[in-house]
Amino acid sequence: MSQKLQNATKNQETVFVFSAHSDDFVIGCGGTIAKYAKLGINVRCYVFSYGEKSHPWMAAAEVKKMRADECYAASEVLGCNTKIFDLMELSIRSDAKLKGTVKFLEKQVEKYRPSKIFVHSKEDPHPDHKDVHALSMQLIKRIDEKLIPDVYVYSVWNPFEFKTTYPSMFVDVKDNFETKLEAMRKFPSQTVHVIFPVFLLLFRGFKDGFFSGHKLAEKFFLVKTSSITAVTAVKKKIKLKEKRLK
Repeated sequence: MSQKLQNATKNQETVFVFSAHSDDFVIGCGGTIAKYAKLGINVRCYVFSYGEKSHPWMAAAEVKKMRADECYAASEVLGCNTKIFDLMELSIRSDAKLKGTVKFLEKQVEKYRPSKIFVHSKEDPHPDHKDVHALSMQLIKRIDEKLIPDVYVYSVWNPFEFKTTYPSMFVDVKDNFETKLEAMRKFPSQTVHVIFPVFLLLFRGFKDGFFSGHKLAEKFFLVKTSSITAVTAVKKKIKLKEKRLK
């Protein structure tokens, strides 16, 4: 079960977001997704698992439909296109290998040439989030070097990053935070589970906003740099050295 992704218009910038479960992309970077979508960027979210184990007393098919409907409703609020892979929760990495998920994503990168990809942080304690991070890194190793975009990691369950020392990017989401909260409200089945994330994202929003000079912000770490970005950075360093020599 998946929502058909709409094609990007010619010369339209595209951004990919990888999400282990149906609500992770909203919690981790919903404000940024909403902001990019309003700017006309084609944001494409790939959800790896429905999270069917969230309601063990219900039939798996019913849970999948319920969580898919919620996910698509939230995606509509944010303005992104979403596809859900039917990978088994808590076995995402092995199931992805059997179903060729990374190969499919490789073709998606070749087709849309995203400028950025947002993925789970490996510091996130949930095993599915770690699996999606590992699969994302596999994907980056497979694709043509010329197609490698900037790769950023986002957090869901960890309020602080203690081991991540990569360059950080702060996105001002003051004007998009209410849209993020509205998207969160599209997950009624996760009411109990979402209470903590809502407080967490509010805390992170104000914390990251404070450190970046914004009222509310979302923080990401750049873990892989595209060849274009790398060349640009080198040129800037050369120009800076030339100025100092003058």
